[in-house]
Formats: sequence, C-alpha cells, structure tokens
Amino acid sequence: MLRQCGLSGPGAAPLKFLGETLVSLPFKNLLTLDLSMNALFPEGANFLGDFLQCTPQLQTLFLEGNGLGPAGLAALVPSLSQLPLSTLDLSLNGLGTTGVEILLPAGLQLQSLNLRWNWFGSGHS
Repeated sequence: MLRQCGLSGPGAAPLKFLGETLVSLPFKNLLTLDLSMNALFPEGANFLGDFLQCTPQLQTLFLEGNGLGPAGLAALVPSLSQLPLSTLDLSLNGLGTTGVEILLPAGLQLQSLNLRWNWFGSGHS
C-alpha cells in the first residue's frame, strides 16, 4: 500500500522515480495496489500507466484523491483496459462527465467502480 506517500512533486518527479524503480522489479503477481491520496495529477498518470503494464494480474486499483482529471484518466485508460481489474476506485479525481465518457469505451469488466465526489452536474455527488 502506497496510500498518502507524498508521491506528488514538481513534474511528478517522485512518482517518476518510483515508477522507474518499480518497473524494474517483478510485480507480475501483484493483485492489489492502493495509490490513493498521492496527488498524482495528470502528469503522474503517464508514469502510472507505464507501471501498470508490468502488473498483468492486477485486480484491485485504488486511485482516490489524486486529482487525475479527464486528462489523467485518458492517459491511464490504455493500461487499465489491458488488466483483469474487478475493482477500480476513481473517487475524488475531478473527472466529471468527461471522465466517464473517456472510461466507458475502455470495456472494463468491473465488479466495483467508485466514482464518488467527481462533480457530476450541480449536485457534485
């Protein structure tokens, strides 16, 4: 679990370093990854997408509160669509309806999808 590890930074440098390091390690059997509350933003999504390609069995991914926005989600979708994910938490990422429109064509076979607090319309639910 890498929840609230402070992976954000100028130009996503901490995440870039972590991503480059993790890609070199054997994570082929990783089933769950929690990167919630790390302020990855769209810049960090590119590095995360590269890392996810090294986790072919990942089933559960928590990305709550990373400020991904639609651009960050768009960077992740190609990698997400290659994974056998059953659970995906994208809550509190400022995705809005644009983010959902990006996610739908990915064809994910999820059992659980958390999109809370992504500002869908006037209720911001």
